[in-house]
Amino acid sequence: MTKREGWITGIVIAAVLIAAAGVWAIARPASDAAAESWLFTQGAQGGSLSENADGSYTLALTGIDMHTLAFTDRPIRAAKVVNTSGVVNSWNEIFQGDAPNAVLVELNPAGAEDSVVMTLGTPKMTGSVVTYPVTILADEAISETLEGAVGTRKAAAPMKFNTASLFIDGASSLPSNAWASNVLVAPYVDAGGWPVPDFVGMGSATGLKNFSAGFITQSAPCVPQWGGANQPVTGGTVAAAITAFQAVGGRVIPSIGGQSAPEGGPADLSANCPDVVKLQAAFEQIVSGLNLDRLDFDIEASGGIVYNQANSQRRAAAVAGLQVAHPDLQISLTLGTLPDGLPQAAVSVVNDFVNAGVKNLSLNAMAMWFGSDQPDMGATVFASLQATQAQFPNLPAGVTPALGVQGSGENFTTANACALGASIAKAGNVSSLGWWKVGPQAPDADPGYLFVSSFQAGLSGNTCPTSPPTPPGPTPPPAGTVGVDIARSAGTTTITVNGSSVPYPMTVVLSPWSSSVTWVGQDAGCAQPGCLVVASGKLTLTTSDAGVAFGESGTSTPTTCTYTRSDGTTAPCSIGSVTGSAPVAPVPAVLPDVVPTDSPSPSATDSPSPSSTPAVSPSAEPSKSIPVLVPASAEPSLSLS
Repeated sequence: MTKREGWITGIVIAAVLIAAAGVWAIARPASDAAAESWLFTQGAQGGSLSENADGSYTLALTGIDMHTLAFTDRPIRAAKVVNTSGVVNSWNEIFQGDAPNAVLVELNPAGAEDSVVMTLGTPKMTGSVVTYPVTILADEAISETLEGAVGTRKAAAPMKFNTASLFIDGASSLPSNAWASNVLVAPYVDAGGWPVPDFVGMGSATGLKNFSAGFITQSAPCVPQWGGANQPVTGGTVAAAITAFQAVGGRVIPSIGGQSAPEGGPADLSANCPDVVKLQAAFEQIVSGLNLDRLDFDIEASGGIVYNQANSQRRAAAVAGLQVAHPDLQISLTLGTLPDGLPQAAVSVVNDFVNAGVKNLSLNAMAMWFGSDQPDMGATVFASLQATQAQFPNLPAGVTPALGVQGSGENFTTANACALGASIAKAGNVSSLGWWKVGPQAPDADPGYLFVSSFQAGLSGNTCPTSPPTPPGPTPPPAGTVGVDIARSAGTTTITVNGSSVPYPMTVVLSPWSSSVTWVGQDAGCAQPGCLVVASGKLTLTTSDAGVAFGESGTSTPTTCTYTRSDGTTAPCSIGSVTGSAPVAPVPAVLPDVVPTDSPSPSATDSPSPSSTPAVSPSAEPSKSIPVLVPASAEPSLSLS
């Protein structure tokens, strides 16, 4: 089932459930008749519904769609697509503390469709996983629901499922897509990358009104261009994308420099334009041509800033002259910082701008690539910002980290992003927040906007997401506790594996074993024929069940037993009772002593295939042994490139 099919299925089934329960038949006061009520449908690639120790349940939706379909209850007729992160972050606001009812429609591992009616608590989102505390109202087949069985019994919740959709009722409003107004939030976009950034689309999806666009370099001395795209600053596709965003109220802040145009390098616009007047004219082309009110300078080099006094002072003088014609133009300096603040080279650059009389000046601490992994990247980034603020207390200062794993071994996570946002909100004296980077070009550009939602959650004061609970898996049987019984009767041999109270994948090896085997019936715990193989005088059984039945040609009496669990550990097992007489093979043909080339090799992690159908002899009786299964129990180069 596709996500779109899941949405449709969820809506249809939810409508049937609500109609059957008579909810829509309840009269509402006339004053409330036209009140806006929004319903949501979320799609996911899979998930789990697990029971907690206190008897409550947790719903985890994995691979969740980053967009949620919203539509109104009648008589208002409207529909929109909103960010899933926005729904999560605004949950208490949009439901006003009244937990909504919902129906989960999912495909279980066998491919059958299940539906579960529940009440949802406040969700949490980590990456592409959303978890809900839930109270189960009914877990019924839809046919039983139509017969009026809603709420009459509670069936066992499915532990794991595949494609799913969740239909949620009754929000009083749509989630807010607003960002904190006292902090300039302007993540970096690789404007010279491919495809050309869609600022309008990114702004619509995230609610962001500001983007920093990197990077402007030079195509010839004193001639600016968009690095990477090799386009002129104005007149190309990048400029057109910026103009389109400005037309809908957005703001783009071009950044001059970056790692690809390091200080003093051949692509550095300032270093290769030795005349202050010409350099100011190049800056004028950028500001006037793109209709800017803010310009950023990302000054760096491999291994940190290489300070060139003449270059730095010429740049500062050109900017000061530019502000004569554009007195309201804001200037930011993006400078690599360490946990204890700006290095001396960066301090000198700031002083050159201050001494040149540059106005509306702010600092952007590029807090990344510290040279080694940090125990808490969120705290380290914020500490570097605070140290920068202490060095220049009279200048506004913001911060820009790099997302994910960096070459220096650092890993800035979504949890770090939320915590940093919360620290900024609490401090109240941070002028800006950016990050490298956002956009469609690569995974490190946060294409699913997971970091976006985490920064927003922290800045808005919402609870930072935590890792969702992992549904409990089967507990491996302790070493020395597994035993094997062999029973032969009426042409059927049954091997029963004891010692594990739940289905647990393991491989059991019995030797010596000389007789061949053939199937007499389907077994849920064994993916035939690859799970039962005779070779080299051994019988190898890979199963997640407690018993496997098969036909046998001849009689073998093994004396040794070992088993390998799915965690990779191997231990001896005991051979218990061996009962019954030598069986007669149910069919003349037997399986070869090796695994067929088109069959899977024995593996401790093999799982049953719904489409796998064994060959059944008309003369064979299927095994009558059905195991009882018990539910599982728990077990320093600084750069923006």
